Amino acid sequence: MPRSLPEFRDELTKLPSPPREVHLTGWGEFAEKWPEHAEELRGIMVEHRDRNPETVVTYTDSPAEISTVIDLGGVADARDLHLLLKQALDFPWFYGKNWDAFWDAITGLVELPAAIRFTGWRHLEAVSPRDARMLRQCLDDYLAESTRDGEHVTVVYGD
Repeated sequence: MPRSLPEFRDELTKLPSPPREVHLTGWGEFAEKWPEHAEELRGIMVEHRDRNPETVVTYTDSPAEISTVIDLGGVADARDLHLLLKQALDFPWFYGKNWDAFWDAITGLVELPAAIRFTGWRHLEAVSPRDARMLRQCLDDYLAESTRDGEHVTVVYGD
């Protein structure tokens, strides 16, 4: 884990493939407390986007303002799916990689983004139909509960 912005810049350039999305949450507070670091970090991200124009970078105060795309096209099994969900939805290190743990994570451990768009949904249904059903059921249940609480999350299942 990088401990300084120059180390972060170096780590970012050494990645085998560039991240599709980089979300910098808590940006307002960070920029207010450390404006010089915020400016340096913004410069690093501009350099990264110049090299990798397909990367989406967001600066926000809350994960709820973010739209996330999760590509299921490379998923081979339940383990792959849970690792992908853990990374994409920023689950904690202790995430249990099962459907009970997924439910616990989305209902109490993390704040889901405002929109989640799955690509490669048919692929997931073909390689792991049970997990596709479980994922959709968990998210449908979450959406039903969160709507009652006034929260709004959009989920799109696409190819």
